[in-house]
Amino acid sequence: GGGATAWTVPNRNKQASKGGSAASAENEDNSNNNVSPCWQWNTATALLDTFAPEQLNNYAYAALLKVNERAMEEYADGASASARHDGARCAMSVLERMKSDRISPDVVTCSALMTTFDKGRNWKAAVTLLNAMQASDSSDGEEWSLPLPNTFTYSLAISACARSHQGDIALTLLNQMTEAAPSTSIASVDDDNHANSEVSGNAVWVYNAALQACAESASGAKSNAKGGVHLSTAFDILEKMENNEGAGANMSPDTVSYNTILSLLNDHSFNAVKEAQLEKKEQEENSTTRQLDKHDQVVDVVMDILDSMKERGVPRD
Repeated sequence: GGGATAWTVPNRNKQASKGGSAASAENEDNSNNNVSPCWQWNTATALLDTFAPEQLNNYAYAALLKVNERAMEEYADGASASARHDGARCAMSVLERMKSDRISPDVVTCSALMTTFDKGRNWKAAVTLLNAMQASDSSDGEEWSLPLPNTFTYSLAISACARSHQGDIALTLLNQMTEAAPSTSIASVDDDNHANSEVSGNAVWVYNAALQACAESASGAKSNAKGGVHLSTAFDILEKMENNEGAGANMSPDTVSYNTILSLLNDHSFNAVKEAQLEKKEQEENSTTRQLDKHDQVVDVVMDILDSMKERGVPRD
């Protein structure tokens, strides 16, 4: 989550310089990237090979990424690697192909890439792509470039980090998003005109998406310690929302925010947080502002949250 990291894509024709034609190198590379138990993905990539250069555009690649996303969901639980669809690798191969074909991805296509990294919990790929988008400058005359990130792109990268136990990085990206004040347009591959749909300048949905990612990951956590990590990250996000009330875009927590926090609270996750604090001696003065740190019983934390909702006029459902 630090400085910009270059997003480098290998040259698809690199093998040709070692002997053999560019075509044979390209075919070998495609065969490696396209191997999947999903016949729809294999068919889609083969179909794209038949397109003339003038037919290649963001519509085609975004559609291919949508097939990749569905294949990753359908073939996620294979008993062996060959029975699973590697969505992150296939997404990277699409970006590689776009660079080779000199088709600069737009924000919709990049959002489709981010969606794959988010659902696949590949936080490193998500952060690397986001950093490259932040550093991109389409006005420098380059033939191939990345678009600047919008709020939806940030939300997907933040969600990927939250799902992958990278709470500190998720919070760093939230800070970067707030400082950058990116466009609040939501990119959707399903839009008929491949355009961005505008939403209001309300940033709370991004924070709620991060909270929901914590909740989903905590529900599947195999240990109490991991559940505690997600609970702690969620309270850090809530604290940021509460402290930024009235600043620019609306970040005030709403009913969804508090309901998600409450869904994470249980004796196991709460005790895991407390144990981690004792082990690491993290009981610092500035940490006691969170409801999570001020109490020794889960019920007291719940009552504190309900009081906060009442003070802020947040309705309870």
